[in-house]
Amino acid sequence: MAQIDLGGGTTVRTFPAPPRGFDPMTAGPAELSKYGFPSRPEDAEQLNSYNRLFGLMKNNFTYIEPTFEVNPGRRHITSSSHERSTGRIAPDVAPVTEVSPIWSGAAVFPPAGQSFRWIAGDWTIPNLHKVATTGQTYHCDIWIGIDGDPSVASQDLCQVGVQMNVTQHGDALSLNCSAFCGWYPGPEATMNLPVTFGDTVSAVICTTGAGATEATIFMRNLTQGVATSFILHAGMYSNGSPVSLVGDSALWVVGRPIIGPATSLLADYVQLFFSGAVAVSYSPDGSISQVADGGTQTYINMRYTFITPAPGVLSYGVLVAPQVVECIFADSGSIDPL
Repeated sequence: MAQIDLGGGTTVRTFPAPPRGFDPMTAGPAELSKYGFPSRPEDAEQLNSYNRLFGLMKNNFTYIEPTFEVNPGRRHITSSSHERSTGRIAPDVAPVTEVSPIWSGAAVFPPAGQSFRWIAGDWTIPNLHKVATTGQTYHCDIWIGIDGDPSVASQDLCQVGVQMNVTQHGDALSLNCSAFCGWYPGPEATMNLPVTFGDTVSAVICTTGAGATEATIFMRNLTQGVATSFILHAGMYSNGSPVSLVGDSALWVVGRPIIGPATSLLADYVQLFFSGAVAVSYSPDGSISQVADGGTQTYINMRYTFITPAPGVLSYGVLVAPQVVECIFADSGSIDPL
């Protein structure tokens, strides 16, 4: 198992590629562990989710050994977003709205005494459209993650997804798309898993829950028939203390990243749907668990900067169905200093 240093104490360990025809539905515990797959759960509802997530991997998939390129100037969370919260939302109340300067989508929270151990989601990478200012780059990131919601205590964020940008030069558009992962406040890193506009991807993050310092991440490109997996080890906070999972929120997000000292302009992605949006929480001893559907608790609307009164929404989060979350583009916003 190779180990890759991403800096800031954050490391990645990779798995050997499973043999062609490998079937997670029938493989034994030792085989699953060797190739980076979680154990099959005993609970019937969770087993159904497991089968949906990993069943397609047994046919016509090429496994990519991941490589990484660190992007130290890009972030997806800030201390300011934590300071402006709406208060923790209990999982048994009607859906409510959160407001963020950089995120739109949905969040769920575990029952008292439990923490999230894994999250999953699928989406089709949308096309990006003509921009308002020639020569200016517009950004859009799509990801799932555990921790980091501004209404709860965690200051970390373990995430995996796709980042995109578009720049217009005359009548020509320059478009870029890449897979990425990160465990904030550690660095973000792009990955060599092939992705492009119009592809359907599926991502899963698996952990041992509260206190975990490692997460096993799976990402598949269903359109191109490629997949990868690896273990991401959390790094250190600036004061030298180790980062570990809290497990107090699970997120499905379309956002605009923070690049250097400012938030970026949001690219016009028009519309996106997360499907299969589920997260599972456990009690500390693992004896009690609960599935949380992403479209049932909290939706997040991205508004203009909190520095001045917010004049409008940039991107909407919509709870469409229990496991379906929609995000809708409204406006690109402005480049706001933090």
